[in-house]
Amino acid sequence: MRKEKMLGTLATLAMIGMVSAAIGGKTANADVVDPGYKKLVSAQKKAGITNLEENKEYSFDLDEDGNAEKVSFVVTSKTEYDATVTLNVNDKEVFKKEYDESTVFNCVGVQVLDINKKDGKKDIYIYENTFSEDITWGSLYTYKDGKLSKTWKGNGLSEIGKKQKKNYYPGSGIIMSTDGKGKFDVVVDRAVFCDRITGNHHDIITYKMKNNKVSLVSKNAVKFFLTYGSDMKGNFKTAKKLKGYTKNSKKSKRITIAKGTKCTAIMTNVTKNGKVSVQYKTKKGKKFWLFVNDFKEDEKVFKKLYFAD
Repeated sequence: MRKEKMLGTLATLAMIGMVSAAIGGKTANADVVDPGYKKLVSAQKKAGITNLEENKEYSFDLDEDGNAEKVSFVVTSKTEYDATVTLNVNDKEVFKKEYDESTVFNCVGVQVLDINKKDGKKDIYIYENTFSEDITWGSLYTYKDGKLSKTWKGNGLSEIGKKQKKNYYPGSGIIMSTDGKGKFDVVVDRAVFCDRITGNHHDIITYKMKNNKVSLVSKNAVKFFLTYGSDMKGNFKTAKKLKGYTKNSKKSKRITIAKGTKCTAIMTNVTKNGKVSVQYKTKKGKKFWLFVNDFKEDEKVFKKLYFAD
């Protein structure tokens, strides 16, 4: 196992299945890069988010005192089965994590961004994804007086109820964008358990930071970042005639969706009781909702859905 696998801008983004592999920050097979990867990178660039590459020096005014800090993300190893990851600011180690033969396949990522341009500080997000491409943890930090201070644990699990957690897991992910006014979006691998009627998907969890505290913008509604649909491009095709709802309520009017109808998935919703629904939009602009529990686990709702391992 080479130490180069420990990071890389692309290696850490692999958790959402958008690159086949990455070594030293470069894609091993550029021909299979998913369109979602370009969408993610484009959003990050627009928001001014920097994904640090290993062993490269950057300059950021982290504490916004008018003097730029020298920042570097360093990966070293003594053998092919170990690695030490450090984040250095002005040549001083402010973060360190060591890996042995049981964890060396994990990847660490560091992002520098400015969630609120008026709070007088930059934000540093550090996260880790495993060889299975799951983000295991993420934490948001600020830098001041030569050290990092944690401002957020990297997930919204404490904000939702026990029943919701059965089908909703707003865990750690990769920060996709920020409006610079306190709101930021995190891309998470299947935060909502709706695969039965969507197949594999990646979701956007929106947070807001106020007075240095982070909270979920919505505890129920989640937008899709990426769905594969029936054609690997996010387009779904109904496998049979369906009865959808015009609103996210089983008391709303029902409409018939003909077999073979093409549509896209817009968002999903999880109630306090853990019930999951998904909103779709047909090519003709008609929107409808389906409830996951209305369908059996092996029931074919859409043609050829793609599922994760």
